[in-house]
Amino acid sequence: MRLDELTRRLDAIAWHEQVEHTLAERTAPAAVPDHAMVERELGTLAGEVDRALLDALEAEDGYLIWALRLAAHIDPAAARERARAYCDSSNARVRYWARRIARANEALEP
Repeated sequence: MRLDELTRRLDAIAWHEQVEHTLAERTAPAAVPDHAMVERELGTLAGEVDRALLDALEAEDGYLIWALRLAAHIDPAAARERARAYCDSSNARVRYWARRIARANEALEP
């Protein structure tokens, strides 16, 4: 898989995630979007992504969060290390996802 194909597929997943959020907001204020659908799609995609492609995605403008989220499906221990590098990011969304991924994978430490 090439980087442009990966970003296209992630853009489609992002669109699905946004639709889920919008539908949840419109149908019931207390409704929770179906995050499992996005995680399933990322899990499927992870099987086609190697370390070099993940590194390229991380360097691609606008895809850092997706690289972190996808990394968690490829190698959770490596994802924890990758996420820790961004836990103090000045970008609140990056910080949120980095901390979430680092915490989610802490139980995997030997």
